[in-house]
Amino acid sequence: MALSTQDELAVQIEQANFVMLSLYREYSKRLLQNRYNIYYEKQMQRIRHDMMYLDKAQMVVKVRQVYVPLLKEFIEKQ
Repeated sequence: MALSTQDELAVQIEQANFVMLSLYREYSKRLLQNRYNIYYEKQMQRIRHDMMYLDKAQMVVKVRQVYVPLLKEFIEKQ
């Protein structure tokens, strides 16, 4: 059974949100470990901004190009 374009977009948005929130959590953990680090704080602000203001299609593309590689990097380091 094939998914409609609308259903595919909904799945992609859900996956993008999961990636962004997972990455946000990783930055939050590191921020707590290092007490205060401006880089982690800025990255968290960027994620929040992207979740609120990017068009859904733009968000999916940005997650694939930017956030997935960052999250993979965090996972590999653990």
